[in-house]
Amino acid sequence: MKVKIEKYLCYLRCPICKDKLRLKDKSRLICLKNHSFPIKSGIVRLLTPEYFKKSQSETMRSFSYKWTRKPSGKYGFDDTTNDFQRKWYLERYGWNKDAFDSFIRKKDFILDAGCGTGWAAGWFAKKNPQSVIFAIDISRSVEVAKRNLKNTDNVILLQADIDHLPFPNNFFDFISCDQVIHHTPRPQYSFEQLIKHLKKDGVLATYVYKIKALLREMADNLIREKTTKMRPEDCYKFARSVTLLGKSLSKIKEKLDVQESIPFLNIKKGKYDVQRFIYWYFLKCFWNEKWGLDKSIITNFDWYHPKDAYRYSPNEIRQWIKKMRLKTEHFYEGDSGISIKVKKIDF
Repeated sequence: MKVKIEKYLCYLRCPICKDKLRLKDKSRLICLKNHSFPIKSGIVRLLTPEYFKKSQSETMRSFSYKWTRKPSGKYGFDDTTNDFQRKWYLERYGWNKDAFDSFIRKKDFILDAGCGTGWAAGWFAKKNPQSVIFAIDISRSVEVAKRNLKNTDNVILLQADIDHLPFPNNFFDFISCDQVIHHTPRPQYSFEQLIKHLKKDGVLATYVYKIKALLREMADNLIREKTTKMRPEDCYKFARSVTLLGKSLSKIKEKLDVQESIPFLNIKKGKYDVQRFIYWYFLKCFWNEKWGLDKSIITNFDWYHPKDAYRYSPNEIRQWIKKMRLKTEHFYEGDSGISIKVKKIDF
């Protein structure tokens, strides 16, 4: 990363008191009230005392472990996941390639909130080299993103918390917070914080987990009661085992024919691959043959280890939108989650 701290300092605010920040020396930023934030490995660490609360520190630990493992660090940059994530992103948020390109080229200030390895921020930067893109994450994944984006000049990486954003209100033209806020302690509050930082007519694209079928929810709750308390290394071993189960189930080529829907269990009529039927209705045991073992494991780890992993109904998300008086530009309900694209029309 070639971006200098001094170049973007004018855009930053203290996440505690919202005062402007200044460079105290080469190793830290301070605000007028002397809140101090270190600079480590060229990345400003703008984490507040809230970060040290148990649930937030556990979230940091989960995703730091996930993204700093070597096989995971190139997620979104290798040919397979690169292509998948971009196509899936456009599909869920209601864009085709040309429409998205036109949209992103008109945005001056962009936030990738929960950037992980940095693949989305890098994608946005390539589409609009004139924009200023902030990419934040609460975890050490920002260090991985820094390596992945070392030749990208207009992405600024910060270690920061979505619930305590280090920016002025009414600042961003576009915020992407994809597959992230369900892992915060208060997802609706996180959603509202993101909206506060949008300009009028600014757009937010975000995704949350959807409530699954009854037996899957019951299994998830019982299993996660144990796995969220494991050391990351132990949960990774568990995730590996369920991934291998998913792989074995995927080799059963017979179709399962559910002849009648079972509304009470939220099981839909239809023909299913055996692995996908088990996956959607009974047990998360993700497997993707094209991705291979390592990337399939981290998808399961992502579900079983983070303490916070909230699920919502479409109606609950519509209530969030209504409360903030937003314009819904796209509402997509998939099997796994709910993706929305909303515009801020009021201050």
